[in-house]
Amino acid sequence: MATLEELLEDRTEAGLRYAAAVTELRASYVDLFGIELAINRPGPPAGGPRVPSFRGDLDQIPWELRHPQFAPDAGSGLVNAAKAKAATVSTT
Repeated sequence: MATLEELLEDRTEAGLRYAAAVTELRASYVDLFGIELAINRPGPPAGGPRVPSFRGDLDQIPWELRHPQFAPDAGSGLVNAAKAKAATVSTT
């Protein structure tokens, strides 16, 4: 049986892993969405088949995935960040 101190240590470790996972979710969402925006933009140089992508209306990490201590402000502005990523992607 774990002591309270051990449980609190385990909670901190899990919370830090969770915070890192939410950060990675945000980064990978922006990267993937930005790349897909670049591929799917009309006209050359992309010009290939469109790829399935996100709907494009998620602009922040949902509240259900935020944690009051470890991920309270998971960030917003996902759409603008993805558009900025798309602007940096060169398709030839």
